[in-house]
Amino acid sequence: MYLIDQHAAHERITYERLMQQRSNGPVEAQELLMPQTATLPPAAVALLLAHNSTLQEWGFALDEWGEGLLRVRAVPATLPAADVQQALLAIADYLGGQGGSAPPDWREAMLTTLSCHTSVRAGQALSLDEMRELLQQLERCINPHTCPHGRPTMVLLTPGQLEKQFGRRV
Repeated sequence: MYLIDQHAAHERITYERLMQQRSNGPVEAQELLMPQTATLPPAAVALLLAHNSTLQEWGFALDEWGEGLLRVRAVPATLPAADVQQALLAIADYLGGQGGSAPPDWREAMLTTLSCHTSVRAGQALSLDEMRELLQQLERCINPHTCPHGRPTMVLLTPGQLEKQFGRRV
């Protein structure tokens, strides 16, 4: 019996999709009908604006909107509106030196951050069709066994392990 971590599995799927998109050019962006305001520490706003052209390649369109405020006009197409501020904070933390600074590290940080913030949450209810689709997409991944952070997407419980858990085997 396999147990699937739906968040880790969806992170892997999204990570590989974003990696493919980014290798072919900018990440697909979604223009927001109503721009959002993100309240962030002023230092985070400064870091994000200093890297605005790079962030545009990742699907973001940001403008300064006041002290500690950003106006967000576009986001990566897979990023839910509710996660924009959290994703921007994670990106600003990375830009502030909490994850390296070499270009490959920057790309990896963006892929990991966006895949995490755009994936289904652990414990989120999925329909049977959504579960099947998630598994089919995971099967098509290059590395389906771990999420981008290195956590397993699935664990196998063998009949022997189950028998031992139920006291049928020592």
